[in-house]
Amino acid sequence: MNLRCKAAKFGTYFLLAYLLTVLQATPGLFAMGGVRPVLTAGLAVAVAMCEGEFAGGLFAAGAGLLCDFFSYNKLGYNALLFFLCCVVIGLLVQSYMRPVMINCFLFAFLTVTVTESVSFFFRFFIRGVEGAFVLYATRILPMALYTAVAALPIYWLVRRLHDAFEKRMER
Repeated sequence: MNLRCKAAKFGTYFLLAYLLTVLQATPGLFAMGGVRPVLTAGLAVAVAMCEGEFAGGLFAAGAGLLCDFFSYNKLGYNALLFFLCCVVIGLLVQSYMRPVMINCFLFAFLTVTVTESVSFFFRFFIRGVEGAFVLYATRILPMALYTAVAALPIYWLVRRLHDAFEKRMER
């Protein structure tokens, strides 16, 4: 029963990841000022906060692969960076920080800032593109902030799903 519940829980998470990836990749949907949130990153952060570093990291790698299919980055880029960020998040929540909404906001903001900043560095900054800092200030940082705000209801949903499945596994 325990293994079946875990499979159902992570199956639900992956269905949610698929849905959020399709929604975030839909042109014009959720766009505000030309910026769209990375909903799958918010989900990966929420799962890492609830499930810990190992399960959260593996889930984040899968969620990152889903993002990579709709991204301009190379396949595996988001998977690797989401994995690394979520392992760190899982360890921090397990050892030092509480799994609360404000921490989810902070972690989602930092995850998207890190992943998009690395991409920005190699795509624009290192090539000396004119106006790169304006692009960073008007696209990357608002995207990270928008993702952090969008991660809050996602965290609430993941927390409820996690608690419901944990209750089922106790029986």
